[in-house]
Amino acid sequence: MLMMLLRQSEIPSEPGTYLLILYANRSRRVSIGKLGRFAAEAGFYYYVGSAFGSGGLKARLGRHCRRTKSLRWHIDYLRERTALAGAYWSTSLDKREAYWVERLNEHAA
Repeated sequence: MLMMLLRQSEIPSEPGTYLLILYANRSRRVSIGKLGRFAAEAGFYYYVGSAFGSGGLKARLGRHCRRTKSLRWHIDYLRERTALAGAYWSTSLDKREAYWVERLNEHAA
């Protein structure tokens, strides 16, 4: 079952896979840690991740919802410059990241 992020209180603590939907309202240069600076065009960005560690989806999506945090992963740098438009998740114990990315790529083509 896929669920859309409505309120943080509705995110389960179970493990699972998630899709972040980010929105950049204008083009800008974004510094992505040691990778350097990149041009980020205005528009939507999608990020697929998993939350099989401590705290599950609630902990991982809660982190992505926060604006103030240590910048640990590449997505943290992009998230700092974009609005969180929504998120979908599944509490399946199957690791679904590759499958979801394949489906997104089919729709983007």
